[in-house]
Amino acid sequence: MDSSSDARVDAPPPFQVTCPTCGRHSDAEDTEFLLVIALPFSGSECLLAGLTCVACGTRVDRALWPVDTEPLETAMREVGSLEPEMIALRARYDRAVASYRAVWERLYVERGAGPFGKYGIDLSEVSVVPSLTPKTVVDMRALAAAQACRGVALRFPAQDPAGMLLVGLYRCALSLDRSPEPHHRGLLHLSVSHALGLGRLQRIEEAFLTGLYFTAAERASLTQEYGEMAPCTHVRYPLLASG
Repeated sequence: MDSSSDARVDAPPPFQVTCPTCGRHSDAEDTEFLLVIALPFSGSECLLAGLTCVACGTRVDRALWPVDTEPLETAMREVGSLEPEMIALRARYDRAVASYRAVWERLYVERGAGPFGKYGIDLSEVSVVPSLTPKTVVDMRALAAAQACRGVALRFPAQDPAGMLLVGLYRCALSLDRSPEPHHRGLLHLSVSHALGLGRLQRIEEAFLTGLYFTAAERASLTQEYGEMAPCTHVRYPLLASG
């Protein structure tokens, strides 16, 4: 796929999309999408992809995983400027993060009104099938909600999660736990599981879900264990006091 900001492409593998309005699929010979790409944040394994269906004009914003974004980051630094379409895509992502951040902040403040699990952000309507090839394609809102949750959790250390993020059939909860190490600010603790209790997650599912919250470098330092009472995966990342 041509990754130039104004390229007209057929969207073949490594990823596929379907227009939510007219139902045209990227594999169809007569289907074309305009593609714009952008980086959500430095070190991310996800790439933002804004796609516009040529047939009906519908625009969808997606996140692709896993993507080695380092070459793109290097190229952008060398160029020193971005195309307007790339700036607009990144702005839409930033607005989504800000919107979800406000929701998470409110949930932390109001969670005394109900038990854990009552509150959260529900993106269960989002379709996601984790895969390495073709790339996993997920609604950009899932990445924005996860990153917003991370930012807010850092402000509420040693507290239970305010609520869960539901992404498709997956359930995620993040908190900043205490660490026994004095040089740690805390442990970012992510719990992930099937929302319908379908058993232990596969490795590719665990990798995708952690990729929504952590950078590629951070994922290399994660510790992992499985819940004893429920089929839940717990991953922890030591956050340095200076981090």
